[in-house]
Amino acid sequence: MSVQGTGPLAAGSSAAKPVANARRSRLLNPLTALATARALAAGDKARDERRWPEAVEAYGKALQSKPGAAPLWMQYGHCLKEAGRIGDAGNAYLEALALEPTNPDTLLHLGRVKGAMGDAASAVGFLERAVASPALGADPRLRSDASSEILTLGDRARDERRWADAVAAYEAHLRIQPEAGPIWVQLGHCLKESGQSEAAETAYLRGLEFDPDNSDVLLHLGRLRLIAGDFGAAAYYLERAAEAASPNEDARAELRDLLLSHLADFSAGATGDETDWLDDLLDHSQSFGSGKRGAKFWSDLGDRLEANSAQAERAYRKSVELDPDNFDTLLRLSRIGLARDDIASAAQDLEQAEALLPAEDAAPDEDRRTEAAELALRIADRARETKRWLEAVEAYRRSLRIRPGVAKTWLRISGCLDEAGKAAEAESAYAMAAELAGEPVSAEADDDRRLLNCKLCGGVSRVVFGLPHNKKAGHPIPDEPDDCMYYQCDDCNFLFTPALDLDDHTEIYDEEYWNKQDPDWYGRVSQTLRLVAMANEMLQKRLDQIEILDFGSGAGAFVQSGRTDLGLNVWGTDIIAPHLGKDWFLADLGERKFDVITCCEVIEHLPNPREVFAKIRRHLKSPGVFAFQTAWWDPAQLGRDWWYLGPHNGHISLYSREGLAHVFKDMGGAERRMWNDYPGCQAWLFR
Repeated sequence: MSVQGTGPLAAGSSAAKPVANARRSRLLNPLTALATARALAAGDKARDERRWPEAVEAYGKALQSKPGAAPLWMQYGHCLKEAGRIGDAGNAYLEALALEPTNPDTLLHLGRVKGAMGDAASAVGFLERAVASPALGADPRLRSDASSEILTLGDRARDERRWADAVAAYEAHLRIQPEAGPIWVQLGHCLKESGQSEAAETAYLRGLEFDPDNSDVLLHLGRLRLIAGDFGAAAYYLERAAEAASPNEDARAELRDLLLSHLADFSAGATGDETDWLDDLLDHSQSFGSGKRGAKFWSDLGDRLEANSAQAERAYRKSVELDPDNFDTLLRLSRIGLARDDIASAAQDLEQAEALLPAEDAAPDEDRRTEAAELALRIADRARETKRWLEAVEAYRRSLRIRPGVAKTWLRISGCLDEAGKAAEAESAYAMAAELAGEPVSAEADDDRRLLNCKLCGGVSRVVFGLPHNKKAGHPIPDEPDDCMYYQCDDCNFLFTPALDLDDHTEIYDEEYWNKQDPDWYGRVSQTLRLVAMANEMLQKRLDQIEILDFGSGAGAFVQSGRTDLGLNVWGTDIIAPHLGKDWFLADLGERKFDVITCCEVIEHLPNPREVFAKIRRHLKSPGVFAFQTAWWDPAQLGRDWWYLGPHNGHISLYSREGLAHVFKDMGGAERRMWNDYPGCQAWLFR
């Protein structure tokens, strides 16, 4: 059926004449009964033969003499509609309705016409009036027809994404047939799409009353609860969906992903012990699957909860409960234990992961083996740093089981056994390290050992030369015995001497040091200011809006000048009290953090560089910058006569390009700058 002439009747048009004449005929004498009968007969015949234009003309003539005949207006409207003149048909039906306002058939046809014209709201209104008509009882079929028409209007509006029209139609249908469960679900969809979440949930719940195991409805309810932040209810609906007779696996996977995303966002904003939502999830854990599938959900959740290690650990534990052979998750748990300094827990999880590695002579998984060995070293190093010597030994041995034949690990074992008072075992471990490193084992005392662990990266370090203890930087080498041995790392070329490790360093930096060995107090001011400028370039903040710590502030000249001359927010800290800037000296940093930490000619003095670098990182804000200046050790160009070497004034840790690169990575640096490409003057940005 072509749809033409859909507008209202226009006065003066040929289609309007029968109606206009009919209206006038109400005031004039009617045509003869014979003429009217002939017109009606002609109209009926043309209608039956589907000659719609002729039927329209004939009925129009009949209406001139019978304008009050509602059935005749209906026939006239039908033929206009079939002729494609939808708008004119609607006007004819309105004439009929004016004569019989409660006629359900007329209301039904008006609803259809208005729907065809795209006026969904009017269509639904007429169809609802048809259902409510007192005359409907005479023809119950009309109730079903009207209800079906309303449903069709709703489906069409839904498909065309006209959510408001769809909602109105579905609500009207449900007022007629409130037991139509699937339509409650459709109403819920449209309400949700139109942003009416609460009303959508109510509709879904009504639909669920008629089909309690409908997995799609359960999933939609879960989505709504998830959006509302009610994670326990979301898990409840997901669990019911999982237990339904016909679960929708794709939709379940989608909801699991949504849940993971929302939970991570929620956890990031949580504080303290706000873990009720996680308790709810664990209570409904079966809804996320069993075995490896369920384990993957909990492992993925743990990854997303990385910012909250306590919550992440609970998720990982659940994952391992479902899949005890998940190597990667066990390593994650071990790292969490290490981060909170629970060496026993970290070691236990790593031991379980170690058991999953293939034998060394089997098809190897090199990446996993390396990862596990490095984690074992980190656990052992942490135990050693906290003087838990035997725990460290066990962890180092675990590393050797995973990756045997590593000289530096045997060296670390030897050192820990020494500290634990097990001299014989320490000697045996050292002999193994020396054999692996190709270094002859000395029969002399421990002090003459030719191998040590690198203080920076833990690698094997060998004696490269010695210097007299009284050698001062910038001065000739005294004609005295070489009683300070310098070791260089095979891996990172870091150069150091352990000769001063047990000395009281506060005695080194006495009045003589400041007045004779390092008298250029104010020369350090300009050099430190250069470090601040490099840091500020990376932070891109105003200098008067950042907090600066001069770590190893010495005499305090930069702190004094920065405060009084430049108006900087700068503090100093050191192992000795300053001469200047005393009001801004921090003997104890506590929990304070700074935007910038500078070290100008400081890091070469450190007997324990790894510990100090870790401390600096702890006191940096995020983002924050660590900037330092020291002389650069280049083993290819320099040797024993390098002017910068000087045990007497504490130059005991000298950094190569590779050594500084290792520290940058170990501290977790994000970006670094060098001054004029000189490795000894750098600024490191931390996010």
